[in-house]
Amino acid sequence: MYINEDHILIRDFKENDIKNKIEWINDPRNNTFLHYDIPLNYKDTLNWYKTKDKSKRIDCIIEYDSIPVGLIGLLQIDRINMKAELYITIGNADYKRRGIAFKSINLVLKYGFSELNLNKVYLNVDAENTAACRLYEKVGLEQEGFFVQDLLHNNKLIDRKRYAIIRQNFSERNKKMNILILSAGTRNKIIQYFKKEFKNIGRVLATDMSELAPAIYEADKYYIMPRIDDPTYIEKLIEVCKKEDINCLFSLIDPELSLIAKNREKFLAVGVTPLISNFDAVELAFDKYKMYQYLENNGYKTARSYIDKEEFYKDLNEDKISFPVFVKPIRGSASINISKVNSKEEIDLLFNLYDNLMIQEFLDGQEIGADVYIDPASQKTISIFTKEKIKMRAGETDKARSFKDEKLFTLISGLVEKIGYRYMIDMDIFRVEGEYYVSEINPRFGGGYPHAYESGVNFPKMIINSLNKIENSNQIGNYDEDVYMMKYNEIKILK
Repeated sequence: MYINEDHILIRDFKENDIKNKIEWINDPRNNTFLHYDIPLNYKDTLNWYKTKDKSKRIDCIIEYDSIPVGLIGLLQIDRINMKAELYITIGNADYKRRGIAFKSINLVLKYGFSELNLNKVYLNVDAENTAACRLYEKVGLEQEGFFVQDLLHNNKLIDRKRYAIIRQNFSERNKKMNILILSAGTRNKIIQYFKKEFKNIGRVLATDMSELAPAIYEADKYYIMPRIDDPTYIEKLIEVCKKEDINCLFSLIDPELSLIAKNREKFLAVGVTPLISNFDAVELAFDKYKMYQYLENNGYKTARSYIDKEEFYKDLNEDKISFPVFVKPIRGSASINISKVNSKEEIDLLFNLYDNLMIQEFLDGQEIGADVYIDPASQKTISIFTKEKIKMRAGETDKARSFKDEKLFTLISGLVEKIGYRYMIDMDIFRVEGEYYVSEINPRFGGGYPHAYESGVNFPKMIINSLNKIENSNQIGNYDEDVYMMKYNEIKILK
């Protein structure tokens, strides 16, 4: 066996691997549930290596970035009944709890079903080994039985569970999937990241209303769509989904998010999962005054806000607030039509010119961005990436530095879970005199997400797991601090 994918190499066990096997099996941190007769010695292990029946078993080494980290293989290979027994152990302590076992099992299962034509793979595990049981269930193996006092080891009778998976169920969990990215615009990097992660899974398609949207040319295929306010838009979008066998979709612009959330059931009816929060959560995010009220009522610090300018003037006269302040649309995005004002005359002028405005306190502090993923299976926040914004351009982060703060992680997790957000969201926060003030929540990929991805925060991979009904593990803060992002202009030439 030779499988090389995503930093992991699974290769046949060789004679010079014996020393690693002996070290790993004899390590007291590993052998609790292995049930070997230890200590393992070189002579006996060499004899096993030379005399084993290679027609009925495959023994392999797991390498991660060229470092041997564990053992995996298939035993009791029964080609008549099309089944085999799986085994695995991560022997190198430095590489435990890093997802290597999960990926390795999936690779071996894929090999067993496709190359060996197996129909079923099973294993037996100590009933007390709860961590291993959770791993096998995460992979998709189902418990078939519970065997009381099934094994005698070291004068102790051991209960064991039997887990198994059949080829059909494995294929269903790992079927090809196509993703549709709506209103791609200039978000070329997002398309590139999804193409990289979907390379062996399916296709990445994109839409926009303009043929001059550079990101669509990064996709495997693209469609030019009518404006989102066209009465036929949803109907035509569903037609594309059916034609291209789309499994999921999401939008990169705010005005479209509510529309997709509102029509969620129409997409689900044709087998398409909208990667978006529920309609109420989306609407709360886009009504800035309602979000202000929600934050205030639930004890979160935020910028004082007003929709009644007379109420603002009252607080101004009582020194509860001072100039400068921001005047902005209650519903809006990308910092459009936001004005920083310093006088009542400016406020009066803006309120006379435009409807549905609000006044918001100016927070003099460090602006922070957060890229957050809430797992739809567990409904828990499983990834947070935070950065200090150094420079902004057109409402998006232009330059930034990554940092970590457990206090901020706790604040973010509690808030987004309380509201009920799902999948990827983007947040704006201010740090003022050591305190965090929540500014905005955007239930989509943020413009600064490339900073997170390039730092190892892989939302596309989390999405793949979610679509396969695999619960993502907690990865909050799994990135390096003091990583800088600097955007620069690129060009796309069409001929």
